[in-house]
Amino acid sequence: MASKQTKDFKHFFALESLPEAGRKTATYGLVNRSSGLSIGVVKWYGSWRQFCFFPHPNTVWSAGCLKDVADVLRWAGARRKEAANETRE
Repeated sequence: MASKQTKDFKHFFALESLPEAGRKTATYGLVNRSSGLSIGVVKWYGSWRQFCFFPHPNTVWSAGCLKDVADVLRWAGARRKEAANETRE
């Protein structure tokens, strides 16, 4: 199994790469920086053809946290686009 890679992202959480067998696109776990608990997942949502956020139940989100999640979604989309461009070349 591949080791997990973690990227600090903004103030509220770190982003952890979650390898999933059979998926073509990356999946990322959001981990609370204070508690170390998983608070949600960012993964490709084929029906909408974009990365989406799937929060875990009973989590609470402030406007600042949600802004950071939106930044992660844009970042993940840009990474996917870069990878697609590299494979075309």
